[in-house]
Amino acid sequence: MSETSAVPPRLTAVSLSTISLACVFAVAGVFLVAAVSKLRSPTATRDATEGLGVPGWMGSLLAPVEFAVASLLLAVPRVGSAAAASLFVLFTVLLRRALLSGRTVRCGCFGARSTAPVTSVSLMRNVALIAASLLAGFAPSIRGVDGARFGASLVVALGVVCGGLLLLALAEVRRVT
Repeated sequence: MSETSAVPPRLTAVSLSTISLACVFAVAGVFLVAAVSKLRSPTATRDATEGLGVPGWMGSLLAPVEFAVASLLLAVPRVGSAAAASLFVLFTVLLRRALLSGRTVRCGCFGARSTAPVTSVSLMRNVALIAASLLAGFAPSIRGVDGARFGASLVVALGVVCGGLLLLALAEVRRVT
């Protein structure tokens, strides 16, 4: 007779559904922070929008659109991921166009908090967000996720966001020096 052990299973790998769910949380969080920041500083948002060559009135539409995309990501990840990736592609095109023009502009991605000019690091950030948005499309519906996977996904999302911020900071230091 074999004895069964009460040893818990080892964590050998994080599943695709956990990673994709973490991407849902991370990207939705980025959109929520960006939307709230824009609502808190509408003048800075309008100025940044105009600086990127887009009519200022469109800047007032960004916060509601970002709230909607974040909600869509959380409610229907497959649809929300397509909306998020599309929005980040649009933002990336605008940032790239500003860089190529040679003008010094700020993105206003996070309202008045975004005072730094658009650089190649801004593009790197957006490419990473596009990738995370696309990965979010593989996430299961949040309603069907058990508590353990939900918690693990939040921890992974926090780690991804912190790691991404660290990498972007290092890229900016390298760009400046």
